[in-house]
Amino acid sequence: MNPTILSMFKANYLTRLLKNNFNSNIVCLGIQLVEIVEFLETFLPSIVWYGSDISIISNTNNLFVDDKFSDYIPIKIGSSYELKKQSSKVFQFLSGVFIASKNEIFWPKTAQIYTENLTFRPLEINDIVLEIRAFDTTYFEIYSDNIELINIISKNYKSEIEECKIRHK
Repeated sequence: MNPTILSMFKANYLTRLLKNNFNSNIVCLGIQLVEIVEFLETFLPSIVWYGSDISIISNTNNLFVDDKFSDYIPIKIGSSYELKKQSSKVFQFLSGVFIASKNEIFWPKTAQIYTENLTFRPLEINDIVLEIRAFDTTYFEIYSDNIELINIISKNYKSEIEECKIRHK
């Protein structure tokens, strides 16, 4: 894989997955993230995943308990298989940002990717396909600049789509 050249990911659409979208009383379970990633694999077969600002509840050894994942500079998780493998060991995500890219990214040391950042923040990185944010027991937010992909996700989960009112330049 080639390193990505810095450019701009402009997530102009989001869909929010709540408890009714999972038929569950709790959201941001590890198994729910596995479900989302499995669904996305049909449309995004060769993705590299990165994670930052990850906080979990888990009874087993897990890649995400490493302090580097609680930092705000995204760290490579790996393939969708690896993200699913690690997420299946997580009971609950208290926070987390998961970024899917077409290519490997060399993140600048100045990158600060928080769960609680602005809703439609631009990321100074090229080749990002989507971003998933986990908010404790409340919801997952899935961001993309690809309306077709957001429509597919929204249709599958019967969720609403929000559009960014301000277009990034």
